[in-house]
Amino acid sequence: MIRKLNGCVQSLSVLTSLYLTNNRIEGFEVGEFYGLDDLQDLSLQGNRIRTLGYEVRGLNRLRNLVISHNLIRNIKGDQLPPNLQYVYVEGNPLWCDCQLLPFLRHLNSTKKLKTDVSLCIPPNDTTPGASIDKRPGTPARCPDGCRCFCKNNEDNHYIFVDCSNIGLTELPPLFAAANFTTPEHNSTSLTIFLPRNTDENAFFSESLPFVIQDEVKGLDFTHNYLMSVEDARLPEGTKHLRLAHNLFRQPPISLLNSLQELRRVTLSNNPWTCDCGTSVFKIWIETHSTLIPDINETRCGPDEQDSPRLANRAIWTLSDIELCPTDVETYVSAVLGILAVVVVASAITIVWIRYKTPIKVWLYAHGMTWVKEQDIDQDKQFDAFISFSFKDQDLVIPDIIKVIEEKMPNIRLCLHYRNFRAGDFIADNIVRCLESSRRTVLVLSRNFLESEWCMFEFQTAHVQALKDHVHRIIIIKLGDLPKEKDLPKEIQMYLKSTTYLTWGDKYFWDNLFYCLPKGMKSKKPVPV
Repeated sequence: MIRKLNGCVQSLSVLTSLYLTNNRIEGFEVGEFYGLDDLQDLSLQGNRIRTLGYEVRGLNRLRNLVISHNLIRNIKGDQLPPNLQYVYVEGNPLWCDCQLLPFLRHLNSTKKLKTDVSLCIPPNDTTPGASIDKRPGTPARCPDGCRCFCKNNEDNHYIFVDCSNIGLTELPPLFAAANFTTPEHNSTSLTIFLPRNTDENAFFSESLPFVIQDEVKGLDFTHNYLMSVEDARLPEGTKHLRLAHNLFRQPPISLLNSLQELRRVTLSNNPWTCDCGTSVFKIWIETHSTLIPDINETRCGPDEQDSPRLANRAIWTLSDIELCPTDVETYVSAVLGILAVVVVASAITIVWIRYKTPIKVWLYAHGMTWVKEQDIDQDKQFDAFISFSFKDQDLVIPDIIKVIEEKMPNIRLCLHYRNFRAGDFIADNIVRCLESSRRTVLVLSRNFLESEWCMFEFQTAHVQALKDHVHRIIIIKLGDLPKEKDLPKEIQMYLKSTTYLTWGDKYFWDNLFYCLPKGMKSKKPVPV
């Protein structure tokens, strides 16, 4: 019934054998076996030990260690004494994964240390007492042509699948979604076989190979001819993904967003298409720049026919205007035409053209209902999406949002805390809300500029406006901003080229109510 030794065997320097079988010991305290200089036999069979720890390592004369029938899942070579000759492990639920591999190789390479049973033999072997992990399901083997091996990064051990340089035009069946019809086909685990040396004088002498089963967390598809991974079904725990040196043109944003544990990804030497749709890819690259060692080599394709000036340009260096340029000549012609009309028009017409916006603002603010807004997005679910930093919410929610909803009861506002769908990716929620809103109101502050998600919302709204050729963005300047030269280029452009509102101005509310869509008289229920 012993649970702990409490130091009762320490410093017994002439003790040679210690039997603690069939007790309830779960582990040992630091220095538990200190001073047992002559101990040669230690039996811990039939206890509840989950990890051996490092307390027996200092028993330099230990010859036999019995840890049979415990709860040990893994053993490390540096946990054992240097002169140990026999270790008895039968009856432990050892996991034959990559973390156990160093111990297996240690056993296989030494003639000194022997075990009582064979470890990690193939699943179809019927050797009595064979110890192998009995996880449910049938793991897949290494894909044809690929090389599978164990890899470790710090304390993480996992299987890495190397499918580079084998001329792939599509993903191996193991990683293609179309080949998965039942839950048993799970791409997150593989079995790899490692040859075992033969030694007739050792217990560990079977000619069978090591069988290692573990989760796949690294994939290398470099130097192939892959054009798409949209139908990929990669393990959710993937940490390393190499896609460089292929033929990808469309960025796999959905796939990259689904791999939440990514720690390293390579994307270079692919002919990526650079157009309006590439802006989201550029934002992903900038947001995850620390994960992309070849970020400067992730470039537009050399054969960009629509935008030859972007050929071979690093994607992260491109501005939104370069990715989605406007028709400058058309705008210049329109401006010159308007100026010509102003020059030849009468004084009354000049006055009306020059002051018509303030007049309309005043009339609308004073209830002149015959001044109507031209609705261009009748099919959209929301009238306006309010983008602001959560650090500003104590002002924005009570002093702006609630006032808008009180003064304009028919307006339909889309808000982070009310309309984001639980369980969806944040980026997907943002894109959905922007596409469903007729206007985007940006509460621009220092906190806004420091928020990656706020800047993502601005950039996505900017791209949407460029694609639709509609001025959708309303900027409310809140507080003091950094100097103009310190602002992002896109923000500088907007502040220079469009009229923005300033919180606290005399006519702030009149101008804001005029810029906002007027809502619908009969509102449809908005899902929360």
